[in-house]
Amino acid sequence: RPELGALREGALAYDALSAAEHAGAWPDLFLRGFVDAAYTPGREWIETRYVIDPLNHIDPGILLGARWQIQGAMTKGRSEQRSAQARELRDLQSWATSGLPAQVERAYSEVTRARLDIAESHTAVGRAKRWMVQANGDYLVGLSSSQPLVDAVRAYTELRAAGLDATYRPNVAVA
Repeated sequence: RPELGALREGALAYDALSAAEHAGAWPDLFLRGFVDAAYTPGREWIETRYVIDPLNHIDPGILLGARWQIQGAMTKGRSEQRSAQARELRDLQSWATSGLPAQVERAYSEVTRARLDIAESHTAVGRAKRWMVQANGDYLVGLSSSQPLVDAVRAYTELRAAGLDATYRPNVAVA
């Protein structure tokens, strides 16, 4: 059932979002390394640490930093909200899972009923066809008006449509 899979994955996504919101209460740490270097052939290196030669030097460096956004109880509230949404999806999934046997039983009864309707429709269409032929004969001979013929044709077309619908319903119920 794709719906149950979607509920499961949705709950996992809300759990991950809750964990991400909870992690927002901690600072963001970062580390950056850099190297600034220049080389000019034919020049001598200046051997002093007080003068930086802009044409001959190697300067490595590391930068460590932290960024902390203090938002009070907002991150905890958002995290709890996402956790509640995940619990809601899990409860909906358990409710939907418990309803599956009833849904299967209903589909089985629909298949059984549709198969009975198919058998009944064949009988009813045959009777409506005979009624239509008899009403047409009566109208042609002049024994009746056109209304019984119209009623017979209407009943035949409605029963024929019901028979086609009964043929269609078992396939839908099985699916």
